[in-house]
Amino acid sequence: MTSEAGMRVLRGPHWQGGDADGGEGHLGTLTALLGNGHVQVLWDNGTESTCRAGADGKYELRILDTGQVGVRHKGSRCVECDESDVYGMLWRCVETSCRDVTLCSLCYVMDKHNLKHPFERVDTEGSAGERVKKRSVSLRMRTMGIFPGATVTRGRDWFWGDQDGGPGSTGEVMGYENVAPNSTRNLVRVQWGQGGVSNSYRVGLGGNVDLQCVEETAGIYYYRDHLPLVDTVGSVRPSSQLQATTNSSTSLSSSSSSSSQSSPRDSSQRGGATGRATGGATGGAGSELGAGDMVVIGVSEERLKELQADYGGATAGMIQCIGKQGEVVSVTSRGALQVKFDRLSYRLNPSVLTKVNTLSEGDVVRICPDLHRAKVLNKHVGWKPEMDVTCGRVGKVVKVDEDGDAAVAFGRKVHLYAPACCLMAPGFQPDELTSSSGSNSSGSDATSGTTGGEDLHQKMMRVLAQVAQKDDTGSNRDDGSEMSQLFYAINRGDAEAVQAVCMADTELLKQTHKGMTLMMVACHEGQRDVINTLLDLGADLDQQGDQGNTALGAALEGKKQSIALLLLERGAGVNAVNSKQRTMVHLAAYNDLGEALRQIISKGADVNRTDKYGDSPLHDAIEKNNDDAIDALMEAPSLDLQVRNRKGFNMLQLASLRGNLHAVERILARDRSHIDDLMGGQFNALHIAVANDNVECARVLIVEGKAALNVKGSQGLTALHLACNEAYPRCVELLLAYGADVHVVANDGNTPLHLAVGTKSTQLNKNPSEALEKYEHRHRVQIANMLLEKGAFLDATNNNGAEPLQCCRPDYIRNGVKHFIKENPSLIKRQGGGGGGGGGGGDPDLQAALQALLQGSGASERQLQEQCKQS
Repeated sequence: MTSEAGMRVLRGPHWQGGDADGGEGHLGTLTALLGNGHVQVLWDNGTESTCRAGADGKYELRILDTGQVGVRHKGSRCVECDESDVYGMLWRCVETSCRDVTLCSLCYVMDKHNLKHPFERVDTEGSAGERVKKRSVSLRMRTMGIFPGATVTRGRDWFWGDQDGGPGSTGEVMGYENVAPNSTRNLVRVQWGQGGVSNSYRVGLGGNVDLQCVEETAGIYYYRDHLPLVDTVGSVRPSSQLQATTNSSTSLSSSSSSSSQSSPRDSSQRGGATGRATGGATGGAGSELGAGDMVVIGVSEERLKELQADYGGATAGMIQCIGKQGEVVSVTSRGALQVKFDRLSYRLNPSVLTKVNTLSEGDVVRICPDLHRAKVLNKHVGWKPEMDVTCGRVGKVVKVDEDGDAAVAFGRKVHLYAPACCLMAPGFQPDELTSSSGSNSSGSDATSGTTGGEDLHQKMMRVLAQVAQKDDTGSNRDDGSEMSQLFYAINRGDAEAVQAVCMADTELLKQTHKGMTLMMVACHEGQRDVINTLLDLGADLDQQGDQGNTALGAALEGKKQSIALLLLERGAGVNAVNSKQRTMVHLAAYNDLGEALRQIISKGADVNRTDKYGDSPLHDAIEKNNDDAIDALMEAPSLDLQVRNRKGFNMLQLASLRGNLHAVERILARDRSHIDDLMGGQFNALHIAVANDNVECARVLIVEGKAALNVKGSQGLTALHLACNEAYPRCVELLLAYGADVHVVANDGNTPLHLAVGTKSTQLNKNPSEALEKYEHRHRVQIANMLLEKGAFLDATNNNGAEPLQCCRPDYIRNGVKHFIKENPSLIKRQGGGGGGGGGGGDPDLQAALQALLQGSGASERQLQEQCKQS
């Protein structure tokens, strides 16, 4: 079907945008067709994304609704709700006895008619239907976004002056306004504040979106795999033809004669791909970040959670990206930044980000002066105690590796830094540091051997940085030995110099210098001509340096895949093990060299061997999110998915912990028989996924892996208990949607509702920021209300005799739940049986209990809270 700006969409089968959309099921609006199989989407959370719509055969979006762009089936009628001339998609039963049954989209997803009957989807009037699976065997999910009840603020295309009360004002979506001609469901009415203006605003009309969510709400259900894909590879109308002019806005009604329109904003007022945002960049406070900038998350985990409280929260995936380099993709209208880290992207507060400089040899830099921040920024490189003294000091970049990390020299001392840790300092004289300058420097001087925590790559970078330095007279500043001079020549790629020296003394081919052979250095640096020269002169492919390292291992550590393949072709051995018990399979997997890994495995290398930390190669690949390596290892027939590392994680459990969706899917496709196994008798994969808010992994575990929902782990806790305790509403909603038991009791008698209304931060005696605390409290109210809606018992008591609300200390949570109870008495259940009311007033005992909860009970309530502290 033709894709048009204004359609409501959600993530599709090839989605690569991480949590940019807010998560699976969260809605956005197609705003522009960009050509070449790409489209622009504005998500209800305010984030903008460029998505593939047929480019490279990939489809990142599904279409939820086409009524917004006027798709209508004239002459049709929904047999359930009696809607005529149905807007959007039409669903037609193809059961022989029900050929005249057609449903609108709402009735279709509300499971009207027989769920076991096959249907076909009709996209446009008169078009041929597309057969879909029976609903009885299909995945049904729920949407989230701008629906009645959502809290919104002005969005990207806001055109209405201060009728909302001014920037930052919020309002509540009251419902849809079907006043736009020849289309539907593209206008919503919003009530601004207490007694404020009520008005209609665009959510898809003409491809415009006036609003964005502050708090999303649940909307209609949908059958994910029944929806069409956004595909613009075929013939489509240019998006410019679909954009509404300012005159089109006159169809929006206003209930306040005092409401005024402002003139159209120019493009500099919106975020988008060309916007800028103020952030905590390396350049200092107030520096601007924009699309294309390279950044890192440069704050601690605790600080990230605080600063993200008003930006959708901090996910486990974000936390893993601390210190990792990413690229700013776009800037939202409210100043948030969409940052892509490898294949995942996140919407981030600019204050958590630090701009990354691209470093080159010869640059003069100052190391971040704040020791704690420097350690965060250097997280993926590592930090040694002797580096403490370099904070605030000026050094010279003498070598840069494949990842952009730099060896920085302070005289004879050299250390490795991530680029985010280095501030450009042109014109400054580098500092000279001696071994006595740093603390705990014994045995770690620049000229000494490697420290215990230094890997081959770090050592190679440091040593080559030392030999690369020359004084003003041109003489080498290292020890001046022939091996040192050869290292220098190899570093420069001077094969002729290497040949001349080694032909004069072939014993040099067998020697090591600082624990490394000439072949190791050449392979690490990817110097193919030097490698061929050394091999022609008789160098031993498998000679080991110190710590058991070989030339093949050096190539893998240096991420030189073509060199590794060359060595394998020349007969390099694949079974060497270094001093950390890491094999060639480990090194290839860790560095995501899939092609080399496949070749190593084909030569008989052990894919299950564990290193000194108990990690197998697949553990490494999962930790590093190395998809190519994961795929290569999964192809090995001998791979054992039940190998546990020292911490007790098997492959599926570790993938669930790290939120590695690709690994979870590949593991389950191969073997799902161990999905409910408990790690050390405590937690299984589903427990681990929901406890870390890895909702997409949890969804795959349930849908594809058929994970049991109510398995009890440590202390009798189920996955629902854990999701409620951590205040993760998306995980709670997922578990409830698939039938998790809301009445299940842990060893201490607590139900999920007990844990939902408790506050984790209070239980752990933490002091969260006000913003983080409010964010958590909102989620707890949301979760408690979901549980009550599913029939959770309000009067369930734990082992200390306390009911859920009697364990609830913060007034915000208590009042939020009480409000839900007051507004929905018919939904409230108790263990004694019965609901909360009806036309006749309901159960009198329950009504009395509700009245007591709504009024509070003073001292007696506080006494029960004390009981809950012990639970």
